[in-house]
Amino acid sequence: MVYTAFIFIANMPVQLVCCILMIIFLSCWFTFIGKFSVYYAPPNLLGVYLGMILSLCGITQLAIGSTFPIAMLKVFGVNSLWQYFFPFIIFGSLSILCSIALEVYLLLFGTPDVPPMVE
Repeated sequence: MVYTAFIFIANMPVQLVCCILMIIFLSCWFTFIGKFSVYYAPPNLLGVYLGMILSLCGITQLAIGSTFPIAMLKVFGVNSLWQYFFPFIIFGSLSILCSIALEVYLLLFGTPDVPPMVE
């Protein structure tokens, strides 16, 4: 969240803080995905499961990241700041909503039971 607020400030120390926060976020994200895969994937499919999740995230990001700026170019024009700022607001808001929905789901239903080991 702090990264989102500071990214538009044109100051070298602030941008350095943004880079550090993004590195911390990505490290936490890959740790979470790795632990989730270790807990819930069968041992013989651990690599496939982890690769599937990361590939799905990458393909989704590539599809959205390549089509959304083109749509914003048509809506806001060529030299508009909103062409870049509006997608940032949309995706930031969606990220916050998805995080809240995941937290509510985990509070209501808890995490799934760890499956028994495959022999």
